Amino acid sequence: MLPFTVWGWPAKAVRVIDGDTLLVQRLEVDEPEPAVRVRLAGIDAPELKNDGGEAAKEALEKLVKGRVLEVHPIEYGKYGRLIADLTFPDKKGKPVHIPAVLVKTGHAVLVDW
Repeated sequence: MLPFTVWGWPAKAVRVIDGDTLLVQRLEVDEPEPAVRVRLAGIDAPELKNDGGEAAKEALEKLVKGRVLEVHPIEYGKYGRLIADLTFPDKKGKPVHIPAVLVKTGHAVLVDW
């Protein structure tokens, strides 16, 4: 099972780094904030130089493009990235869990945190 927090904040994707890391810009803040580097919790996608790396990055780009995301922070990792779950609402308002979609489509695997 993937970790998940209830509390979250809205954001938009600024840039996808690879299949499990992206930069997001927080929305609905009084003062502009710098983009936050987010590592998706509970999954691992291939590195860009490895087989499947580019496909994983493209899959994540397709999932986040043009959407308002909900960032559910868990902790900061050893490389200073925010470890978080990301969701977005489907057409009925039900949350779509981005890490789970990447696993289900074969672009990432579950890992223990």
